[in-house]
Amino acid sequence: MVYMIYLLVFQIACINVRNEEYSGSCGDTATFSFDPETGQLTISGTGPMKHYDDDEHSISQPWKSYRSLIKKVVIESGITLLGQYSFYRLGEVTEVQIPETVKEFGIYVFSECINLKTINIPDGVQILTSWLFSYTSIETITIPNSVNEIRIRCFSDCSKLQSITIPNSVTEIETNIFDCCLELKAVDLPNELTYINSDMFARCEKLPAIKLPDHIQKIYNHAFARCYALETIELKPPLEAIYNGVFASCISFKSIIIPNSVTTILASCFDSCYSLTSIQLPDNLQEIKSGFFNSCSSLESVTIPDTVTSIGESAFENCSSLKTIIIPDKVSLIEPKVFLDCKNLRYVSVPGTVTLIKTQAFKNCLKLDYFLFKGTKEPNVFPDAFNSCERLNVIFVPFDYENDKFGRYSIIKGESPTPPLNDDPFQPPTNSESEISTFSDESTFSDESTFSEDTSENPFDCKTIDANCIECTPPNTCTKCADEYELQGGKCYSISIFCPIAILHCIECSKIDGNYICNKCEQEYYISAEKNLCLFNELVSCNVIGCERCYQTDLTKCVQCSTLSNFNEKLTEDGVCSCKEGFQLYDTKCIEIEDLPSTQVPPSIIVDISNENMAHFDDAMSTVEL
Repeated sequence: MVYMIYLLVFQIACINVRNEEYSGSCGDTATFSFDPETGQLTISGTGPMKHYDDDEHSISQPWKSYRSLIKKVVIESGITLLGQYSFYRLGEVTEVQIPETVKEFGIYVFSECINLKTINIPDGVQILTSWLFSYTSIETITIPNSVNEIRIRCFSDCSKLQSITIPNSVTEIETNIFDCCLELKAVDLPNELTYINSDMFARCEKLPAIKLPDHIQKIYNHAFARCYALETIELKPPLEAIYNGVFASCISFKSIIIPNSVTTILASCFDSCYSLTSIQLPDNLQEIKSGFFNSCSSLESVTIPDTVTSIGESAFENCSSLKTIIIPDKVSLIEPKVFLDCKNLRYVSVPGTVTLIKTQAFKNCLKLDYFLFKGTKEPNVFPDAFNSCERLNVIFVPFDYENDKFGRYSIIKGESPTPPLNDDPFQPPTNSESEISTFSDESTFSDESTFSEDTSENPFDCKTIDANCIECTPPNTCTKCADEYELQGGKCYSISIFCPIAILHCIECSKIDGNYICNKCEQEYYISAEKNLCLFNELVSCNVIGCERCYQTDLTKCVQCSTLSNFNEKLTEDGVCSCKEGFQLYDTKCIEIEDLPSTQVPPSIIVDISNENMAHFDDAMSTVEL
């Protein structure tokens, strides 16, 4: 009987504990209750909710232990602020009701609510905070006209988001807003926006087109990188600067006209735009930066403006369809690998202002046989600058050229002959008395050389279709490519081109027994054990001081600083989290300088000298034998 009474008391106590877990405080004047039968979490009361941390910190959601049971969130009228991490990782939630009284959101409020498809944003909200809706399944969303700012990664990795309209009230949009929104197909941007921020549409793989507002002045790093479906975009004044990698890996990008208002285009802007065939550069461009057209394998020609003074390393590397290039007169040196692996390049004109041709500048230009140098003095040429240029036998120079060689090559003085339309290599005239040959016409070189038709009957060479084609159907269809190349649409492409298509987010791969194997993933991904997937490198909590998030594969390197404890949100140049102005780091926290202990004693050796502890100390000392 006594046992039964104890058991009943224990069961009642457990029920009371469970009831206490299902309800409680979540703010000074805000409370919560959860109904396990319906799966509804209700937030009631007035004023702001409390701010929480993520799963690894002590201040976590009071409903964390049963959040897998929560199916619906109802926030009642009177609540004004949804605290940070309030509903973070409620993976089973499909519906959220937010009243008009809510005017503010903390960060990560609905992040990783992976089944959340719809949500309303109340009128009056001014800021959509960082990571607010990231990793949700939202398909469409309406942003009210009260919003004027959208912060970092607000909608990033919303893999089901298909369309969105940003109202004209929005004047500031931070980085990575739509990064990795894989299904995004339509976006309306605010009319008065003056810039496109870094990674704003990066990896929006199905975005076919976008209309930029009329006032855009700058497009920042990787803004449209890996937009695989994007074919073209209209750029217009007052645009003045295009930053690093803006259109990198836009593999469907076909043509673009860059207005003359643009004075700055940074590195790798069109890197790996495999389908790019036509581009018009601005008349006053001064630099073509490194990697500018790297791996633009369909680009046959480009006119470099006369204002250009430098061409960066690997600027045209692996432009395998490029046939002719004229380097303007203000360029003084040819950087390393500028035309490396331009396997169809035949005609190059280099100004006399060039004094140095660096390592591998024209390496593997297999068809290069018409190389014109317009100067009178031999430039310095690296020994490997023309390695594997199998057809290059001579260099064309003017009549007043002062040397008898150009690097290791013989020279021909006078006007160069025009390259033939077919693939026949140039055959230099023989001269038994000297390595120097001349043509009778002493006119100066013409940079307008054109390909003349040759009517001679020769066996059809498949390499006229593509340099890497080994079997074909004349006159223009390749049927088989060389090893390490993939046949697509009658052309041969390097296997590496298909890495991000065969294995999503893979940037370097190989093919073994007909299967793609990834060797390198994008920055935020890592290779699976089987090497057939690139897995997202999830941001997780870590023990780095002041840090909120690290990549799960490197818990020693901070990616995002904590917004709590008075740390600055952005990392320093050294990659550490620093305290805000007026605060100083003390025992892993940022403390107001005026509140720091005067002696600056490290917390690890601060002793509690309360009366109670002193009594224990006296008792212990009384047992010590002196």
